[in-house]
Amino acid sequence: MTTPPVPSITDEQLAEIEAAAIDVKGWTMREHFQEPEEGFLPEDWEWYVGAIDEEGNRYPLLNVNAHQYDSGDSEKLAKYYALVNRDALLALITRLRAAEVDAARYRWLVEDCTTKHHGEQRPVLVCAYENPVIGWREEIARRIDAAMGRDQ
Repeated sequence: MTTPPVPSITDEQLAEIEAAAIDVKGWTMREHFQEPEEGFLPEDWEWYVGAIDEEGNRYPLLNVNAHQYDSGDSEKLAKYYALVNRDALLALITRLRAAEVDAARYRWLVEDCTTKHHGEQRPVLVCAYENPVIGWREEIARRIDAAMGRDQ
């Protein structure tokens, strides 16, 4: 794994999340909804995370009951849990791994790709400057960002 600029998650933690997501294949929890509760007002109904099939049948798998703690966040939590589902996690892991490969390529190009220049080994990109300056790596990043329309 490449070293992230900010400590975040280890390879082992990522692998554990990925394995758990793969292991629950078939258990879709993409919907959030309320089930009517007899004798309760709709605003007091509990929220669920689960699946709704083509016929509209609801399959609640997770009960979100924050209102028992005097919180009105049950709907928000149910929506969040539904959004952070198996497929979303696997897609994020795939995207993260692709970004890590791109980052490693960039770091290799900036730091490890060398050539002989004026009798000494130097990074290829620094050879593009007539007179290399301190901060050339940051300058390369700035120019790449500008060329990609990411000026800040």
